[in-house]
Amino acid sequence: MPALDREYFQSIPWCAKLLAETDIVIVPTHSRQRKESTEDELVAVTLKSEKTIPSWLTFYKRPAPGTTRVDEVYNLLSLGPGVNGYAHLVAGGIIGVILDECMGILGMINTSLGVEGAGGFMVTANLKINYVKAVSTPGTYLATATLRQLNGRKHFFDASIKDGQGSLLATAESLWIDVAAKL
Repeated sequence: MPALDREYFQSIPWCAKLLAETDIVIVPTHSRQRKESTEDELVAVTLKSEKTIPSWLTFYKRPAPGTTRVDEVYNLLSLGPGVNGYAHLVAGGIIGVILDECMGILGMINTSLGVEGAGGFMVTANLKINYVKAVSTPGTYLATATLRQLNGRKHFFDASIKDGQGSLLATAESLWIDVAAKL
């Protein structure tokens, strides 16, 4: 699916510009892949349809030489009417799911890269969302997650959703706890 998602987003000029940067690394969005354990079922099945979120592409900028930690991840998403709360407007809970998921994706990328302290099994401890402007459907958006601070088992993230013109639509702050770490 990432190849099809990449093709889709490359057909949208502002997305194609982001994907044309030479230092990006496109990675599979693991939470969009169905698992026998039913982990990620919400994003991999329920929100993966032509009417909900048909396309989702994850990428990050390659870390500077000598470092492995990725501090920011980018997610291009196309949103359809199946995520509406009101006519042509994305439900606030779905916005929360997207922001939370993007933070989790960043944590998983760092875990997969073997970054020290990145965590093994992290859960959201709190999530504060600010709804700045309406997110309309159908539409294509950029959701970004940033690792603000790493403090032992605590991971502090920020996230945002912007439209193709760069207008800020929603922001979030979150604390995640690595529940697998030794106390």
